Amino acid sequence: MKKLLMLITAALILAPVFPAGASTLKQNKDSQYFTHFVFCEFATNTTSPLDPQVSNSLFNLYNSKEYPFFYVSMVSDKEQKALDRLQNHYNITGYPTLFLDGGYKVVYGKPNDENTYVNNIMESGVRETSPVTLTVSAGWFQDCCNKKVLTDLKIRNNGDEYYNGHVRVYLVEINSRWYDSSGNPYHFGFLAYTIDRDVSVSPKNNLSISSGVDVTTIGYPDALSDNLMIIAVLFNEEQHEKYSDPPADTHSFSAHYVDAVDADTVKGELSKGISILKPSGGRIYLFGLPIPRIFFKKPLVICKIEVEIEVNRFLQAEKVELYMDDQLKNVFTETPYTWVWDETAF
Repeated sequence: MKKLLMLITAALILAPVFPAGASTLKQNKDSQYFTHFVFCEFATNTTSPLDPQVSNSLFNLYNSKEYPFFYVSMVSDKEQKALDRLQNHYNITGYPTLFLDGGYKVVYGKPNDENTYVNNIMESGVRETSPVTLTVSAGWFQDCCNKKVLTDLKIRNNGDEYYNGHVRVYLVEINSRWYDSSGNPYHFGFLAYTIDRDVSVSPKNNLSISSGVDVTTIGYPDALSDNLMIIAVLFNEEQHEKYSDPPADTHSFSAHYVDAVDADTVKGELSKGISILKPSGGRIYLFGLPIPRIFFKKPLVICKIEVEIEVNRFLQAEKVELYMDDQLKNVFTETPYTWVWDETAF
């Protein structure tokens, strides 16, 4: 009887994440005289017919790495905290709307205008900011009862006066679980804050903050660590009157401009999102029918069986490869991931 070693690999469509290429970004930032990374909150709704164009444009600009900015998709009809942010802080008028650097620039209702997005990113990036720096790192802790995103953050006040502001650390899914009205997944979909608090830092001093957020507690127990990212944003306490509906300017809000931004990916085991449903351990499969096998953990396969593979949909697998004893048996490019095995093995 033949022993069987089964291995599955998946080629994934994952959004490139800037922190992995920070040195390249820094060169771009310096060469364009940016004072900081720009932060954009994309106000969106899954039913809005105009939003997919904006989502696609932002993702293309982000992937180009020509413009040092981070963005989050605030999907207001899927996550209550996103809606609260848009209503309570930005007095949102409608969708789509881009709030750059806390409202320093607002782009409302321009679904297919990349030049406008670029110009606003550039204008925001050269703005003078307070003499503070922000660094953040992310980690992942998992045991029998917890699946936590760990955040370590440090703010450095390089100025001669106290710095007062508000720091928010946005937890996002790189490839979002939510889809726009065209059926395409969002990117950097906002799930929750890992840190959300006022801060005060004395001159020439540091402030360190740590937190741990359980993804199960916040309502996302199926979140995958390798698909998560945190974006830390420091907002100044000073208020500026701005409007969420330019150029009409009928919906005012108090804007708090961004002084510093940093981001990091959450490290973890991506392979946990791939599993073999059939054959499973502890069973004998006779012509594909399962029979309990009390004394052994490994499956015993007799005659033909249909192998069933499950890949978490949030991984957005481009293809799945099935290996048996180091030999490639099949390549799947679409669901269902099933393949007929017709040899006896265990």
